[in-house]
Amino acid sequence: MSFRNHTGLLVASGHRVVVGLDFGVTHSGFAYAHVADANKTEGYYEWDDQIMPYCKTLTALLYDKAAKKTINWGYTALKEATTGDHPNQKVLLTENKVSTGANGRRILPEDMEPLDIIAEYLKEMHTLIMTKLQEKFGSTLQNEDVHYAVTVPAIWSEQAKTNLRKAAAMAGLISSAEVVSPRLALVLEPEAAAMYCCKKVPEAQLRSNETMMIVDAGGGTVDIAVEKLIIGAERTKLTEVTRGTGDLCGSTFVDRRFLDWLSSKVGTDALTEVKSDNPTAYQQVLRGWETLKRQFKGAESFSSKAHMTFPIPGALYNLMADDEMEKLEEETRRNS
Repeated sequence: MSFRNHTGLLVASGHRVVVGLDFGVTHSGFAYAHVADANKTEGYYEWDDQIMPYCKTLTALLYDKAAKKTINWGYTALKEATTGDHPNQKVLLTENKVSTGANGRRILPEDMEPLDIIAEYLKEMHTLIMTKLQEKFGSTLQNEDVHYAVTVPAIWSEQAKTNLRKAAAMAGLISSAEVVSPRLALVLEPEAAAMYCCKKVPEAQLRSNETMMIVDAGGGTVDIAVEKLIIGAERTKLTEVTRGTGDLCGSTFVDRRFLDWLSSKVGTDALTEVKSDNPTAYQQVLRGWETLKRQFKGAESFSSKAHMTFPIPGALYNLMADDEMEKLEEETRRNS
């Protein structure tokens, strides 16, 4: 199956391994295949400090501003974090601007830009990828033998794509002298999803000239593409029916709405204080919310006969004003 390569280049014959890299707003991961056995794709599930086996780790980086170095990344960064504010790297790349916290203060070190942080994260990911590839295929495998296919949202501008290529070069995925490299392909996320559906999902086995809509609801963006499947004698390809579209309305925006709702229950001052002074308790809040999200199966999940319980950490409860506490306790009694 053939898909548009947004570098304008194809996988070169000298490349031994193809790595698919999903750099996401909330989670990132990779899978790989040797060109000699292209249908055998292997994902990576053994992330340090993960809660449960999953194909992605957190898109999080713990950075020492004073020492100017990365302390840790992924789930381990969250575990070791001593502050609750960490930027979502891909959102920063999309917006291409300095990150500021809710109170307007700058989160990044004064001498660093979002691109630097993204490159630091990709550098850690690249180190892990090469370690695992050499364990699998032998130590003779070098970086030059690897072709990277990195997914990007359909709504990204050409400038955002260029910035990602720059970050990939800074991270060592490709040569720093080759921003446009034959070893790096940018693939639109909806097209990657379409490829998977056409090959792996039985109910999505389309006939030639049939049209499909792909909705990719991610952490930061929701992307929509409409594609037509063309089955030829020598190859099968997708053609774009309408221009891909999308917006910044992924699950992180649902997270923000939840925090707004929680503030209305416990008080804005209490939640703000926990976030700034007690990162451990604040992360308990976020993990509790993440657990609820994974249980949600539709509107019936919150019907009158199916309540979901959200535990409030003691550190947050103790900071609530008396009137907020009384209202919350009364509401809890009514719903129990």
